[in-house]
Amino acid sequence: MRSEEDLIRTLRTAAGHAEPELTLAASVAARRRSRRRAGWARTALAAAAVVLVAGGTTAVLSDGGGRARPAAEATRGVERAVEVWPEAMFTVPGTAVDGREYQPMAAISPAEVLVSAVAPGVKPDRLEVFDTGIRQFRTVTSMPKPNVPGYRFRDVKARDNHIVWWGETPHAGEGAWADFWYVPRAGGESGHVAKLTGELAQVDAFDIAGDHIVFSVERGGVYRLPLTGGKPEKIKGTDGLHLRSWPLAAGYTAGESHERNQNRTVNLETGRSADVSVPSGARGLICGIQWCAGVLDGGPFRQRPDGSDRRPIPADLRPLVFEGLPADRFVLGRLSSGPVIQALYDLTTEEVVGLDEAEFGGGVPTVFSWREGSNLTVVNLLAVM
Repeated sequence: MRSEEDLIRTLRTAAGHAEPELTLAASVAARRRSRRRAGWARTALAAAAVVLVAGGTTAVLSDGGGRARPAAEATRGVERAVEVWPEAMFTVPGTAVDGREYQPMAAISPAEVLVSAVAPGVKPDRLEVFDTGIRQFRTVTSMPKPNVPGYRFRDVKARDNHIVWWGETPHAGEGAWADFWYVPRAGGESGHVAKLTGELAQVDAFDIAGDHIVFSVERGGVYRLPLTGGKPEKIKGTDGLHLRSWPLAAGYTAGESHERNQNRTVNLETGRSADVSVPSGARGLICGIQWCAGVLDGGPFRQRPDGSDRRPIPADLRPLVFEGLPADRFVLGRLSSGPVIQALYDLTTEEVVGLDEAEFGGGVPTVFSWREGSNLTVVNLLAVM
């Protein structure tokens, strides 16, 4: 994730220099290029630096920036999350009893959210789970801090029995490295899984598959690494593929990263490959399991991977995209007018839902939060009905 300092610098630059429109894939590429200096800090959507503009005029993030050219479909009324998704929202204290600040990082299930606890002036040093059913926090583990200046925690995931996170050094090239850490989901002492160097250190996505970590690298290729440690093994037939969420990986057309389209999805468990229907003239098409989004005829659009249900995304929403579509159902965006700035476009219901000054953590976000006084209001996308 971008650090808050990176975002402030980006905002200042954007206020004076309009950029040409960015496709979804360009947004992904820009974010990946920032990895070497990025951190696992919380990120405000209002300050997000990668913006897909619905028209071809500007990509300015300041309030006075140029307005995007409308797409074919007008934006519907924007409702706030609390009005649309009350079942997916809850409020928790913003700080732990020891004064550490809570930062929601990922949704584990419809009833559980993984949060980090951060001491003032330091990186996340403890993981906890908040259970909405019993409304209690549970400590999972402390997070060791490698003695390397600028080392960043990058992302965390939880599956049935395991929680894994990874971090990296701030420098690129020779001497750069990344590492993975593991703890049982029930809690306990964390363990160092492996330290990766060279091309393997350029992690662009990861997940958990049984008792293995699976990850892909920026140049393509998906690797499997036992939670007990050892040497990563490249999964056969994954040259050029990038992991989405296990067991799915994506293949792309040739070309620059900001222009290429996802043209196939591969199930790495079964080996089955399914082509994505890419319309002529599309750019930056990126897909989940059920939905794809990209740019077509000067505006953002959505479709099913087989090309069906193709239609424009509302004109007033400027989508932000990272490694994928949150919960394979939403497009994360910024509104070009109105009192609500941050929003999610629900690809299933076609609703535009406002998120106030939402923040998120990790790669493809599944949880959003904002502070209200001493409390945190949290939206768990896995709990959206």
